[in-house]
Amino acid sequence: MCQYDLIDSQDYTVVKTYPLQACTTGYDTCAQERDAANETAGSIRYYCAEHVEDGLQNTNTNEYSSSPVDISSEQQASIDAYLEDKSFLDIFNDGYNYGINSCVVVGLIGNEDDCDYIVKVGADEEWYPEVDGSICSDNSVAAKMGCAVGSEEENTGCILQRAIQEGYCH
Repeated sequence: MCQYDLIDSQDYTVVKTYPLQACTTGYDTCAQERDAANETAGSIRYYCAEHVEDGLQNTNTNEYSSSPVDISSEQQASIDAYLEDKSFLDIFNDGYNYGINSCVVVGLIGNEDDCDYIVKVGADEEWYPEVDGSICSDNSVAAKMGCAVGSEEENTGCILQRAIQEGYCH
């Protein structure tokens, strides 16, 4: 039995708590509402997480960083400005044609997952989000991170948007 929360990643607040139920049922219910909320928001803003009992919650919010990369307020403003009016396809085209700072979209040939594209990030050009390159543009693979949003180009744009939001491309 599990209990899930729908979380808003902008301020890490609980949007909705689902009742205790079979784990797969609870997660699927949360995931449906998460996907609808993300579609409305036009970005990957919401996620599902297991509920933490009140007595076990971390009350020190100063120690939490939403990104594995330190992002200054100026860099965050630049990221927000870039993403403001961009569709997944716009982000894909920028990443594929020019690169976005230290991030690029790479075309694949003969990939075992039938992916046409993958994202590389940072000066070391590591695969994103998994360094083994296991996340790429095919719907079935991109769905693992909530990025089965349309064509392989749009899926790749969604993946690249996440990398940008997490500060990997500055």
